[in-house]
Amino acid sequence: MKRTILTIVLCALAAAVFGAGGYYIGKQSNDDITAAIPREETSMKPAPPENEPAADPADSITYVTRSDVSAAAEGAWTKAGEYETDLTGDSQPDTLTIYTSAEMSDDGFMWDDGQSWIAEIADGQGGYYTLMNSYVSNGCVYAEVMENEKHGKSVALIVTNGSGLSLKRYEYSSSGFMESRLADDTAKNVLYSSVPFYK
Repeated sequence: MKRTILTIVLCALAAAVFGAGGYYIGKQSNDDITAAIPREETSMKPAPPENEPAADPADSITYVTRSDVSAAAEGAWTKAGEYETDLTGDSQPDTLTIYTSAEMSDDGFMWDDGQSWIAEIADGQGGYYTLMNSYVSNGCVYAEVMENEKHGKSVALIVTNGSGLSLKRYEYSSSGFMESRLADDTAKNVLYSSVPFYK
């Protein structure tokens, strides 16, 4: 009887020793594998500067390049506005024209729920720069030509629609008219606007 109890105790003790050893070896292997996994070294990275400069605007510049064909060459278009001045800096007159697909009657424009619009600059030498050629829902396209203190000129396009407005500026360079997006103000619905439709 004593021998049986002693055998059971020794077996239990051996099992405990082997179990503890297996656990230790397994834990060491797991730690070695985990240590081999690459980690992001967050503590070694320098903190980002507080006043980090904005991304270079040159990375997102859009240019409107010259074409030999007017965007208004096909389809029925009505002139909504026109202005002539030197916009390309060659001392020759250029013509900025705003076209709409809305037809004209004796009472004025016959507006629909939306129209197609073109804003285009003709350089007077057979070239065209199409600043805009798109559909506008419940709105209009307006243009302003501005002159800076050095007599350089730029065109601002204001597009209103049923859900807000956008404002872009176009300035001439050797690559064409550089487009700058100045503002986008959008909402679900425009409840009131004092901006008049063309008459």
